[in-house]
Amino acid sequence: MSRSKQAGARRSRWGQARSNFGHDQGGLGEGFDLLVIDEAQEYTEDQESALKYVVSDSKNPQTIFCGTPPTPLSSGTVFMKLRAAALGGETKNTGWAEWSVDEQSDIRDTELWYLCNPSLGTILTERAIADEVGSDEIDFNIRRLGLWLRYNQKSAISENEWKELLLDDKPAITGRLFVGVKYGNDGANVALSVAAGIMRQKIVRAAYASLRQKRRAENSVSAPLRSAGSAML
Repeated sequence: MSRSKQAGARRSRWGQARSNFGHDQGGLGEGFDLLVIDEAQEYTEDQESALKYVVSDSKNPQTIFCGTPPTPLSSGTVFMKLRAAALGGETKNTGWAEWSVDEQSDIRDTELWYLCNPSLGTILTERAIADEVGSDEIDFNIRRLGLWLRYNQKSAISENEWKELLLDDKPAITGRLFVGVKYGNDGANVALSVAAGIMRQKIVRAAYASLRQKRRAENSVSAPLRSAGSAML
């Protein structure tokens, strides 16, 4: 996003109990008119299931979400899904407002500080933000500039590195297959890994070369090796 008035654009599509998380069943059996979810980036679906019905019997129920974009370590998914639905026009009776950058930006740009922090100059000072500037530019972009990460753009393995692992011949697999599955925090991506034993004499002899020398073994040693592959679905 250019450094214009849009850099810290306020997005909006219009849309009292207070909750900080520590108890998944905290709202059962109680009723309120207003539910405030603080640190909403950590709000999980289990917690939402326990709390969202506490305002159901109100004539004018309201739920307010307050938080920053989730970090790579955040466990919540509700806030991210709500944002996507609200900005996509898929919700009713929902408003969304944020002050944010669209891409990773200069953490020392004071103009962006003001564009993305409405309280700066009132209850928040430039000195306080300056003291927060450090080596972790992504964390500052998230917490102070409102950056919503696009996880699929930061793969740990490049496409070319992945293609280099392609085998021309299928190895001879021995024994059982072992499968591991891991879902991303937002549930949008899943990784599948498969491991199995294989028999390859040349690799085995090379792998055990030092061991054979140490033991002064005269015969070659063969044993299954582990191979593993991963795929993103």
